Amino acid sequence: MERIYEELEKNLAQELKIHDSLLAAAHSFNAAIKADDLDAIEKYTRVYDEHVCQIERLEEKRVQLCNDLSENNTLTAKPVKLDKVLDNAPLNLQKRIRELRTSLKEKIKLLSRINISNQILIQEAIDLISSTFTIISNAGNRLSPYNGKGKESANMSTQCIINQIA
Repeated sequence: MERIYEELEKNLAQELKIHDSLLAAAHSFNAAIKADDLDAIEKYTRVYDEHVCQIERLEEKRVQLCNDLSENNTLTAKPVKLDKVLDNAPLNLQKRIRELRTSLKEKIKLLSRINISNQILIQEAIDLISSTFTIISNAGNRLSPYNGKGKESANMSTQCIINQIA
C-alpha cells in the first residue's frame, strides 16, 4: 500500500511540474495578446492545450490511485477525497503529499487569475473587431446627413456635390 502512496506523491509532483509550465505558458500567452503577436498566440495556445491534456491524464490517474487506496482502507464514500485517503497514509508520505497538494492549489489560484486576465483581453479584442465590422457595415448605408432626420434616402440631393455618386 505504501507503493500506491508513493505513486500518488509522484503523480502530484508531475501535476505540479506541468502546472508550472502551464502557468509560464499562460503568462507568455498574456504577453502575446498584449503585443498583438498572432504567431505567438497560436504557439502558446497549442502549448497550453498540450499541458491541459497532460493534466487531465494525471488527474484521472490520481483519482484511480485514490480509489485504489480507498478500497484498501475500506473507505466507502465515492468519489474519494484526497484528504480522506491521506488520513491513512504513512506520516512521512502524508506530510510530503499534503505539501505538494498545497503547492498545487496555489499554482491553480495563480493560473486562474492569469486566465481571467487573458479572457478579458481576448473579449476586448473581439469587441473591437465587432465594432470595426459594425462601423464598416454602417458606412454602406445611404443616409441623408443634412435633413437631420436620419432616414434612408435612395436619391440624394443633387445640390450637394460632396454626396453625389460618380
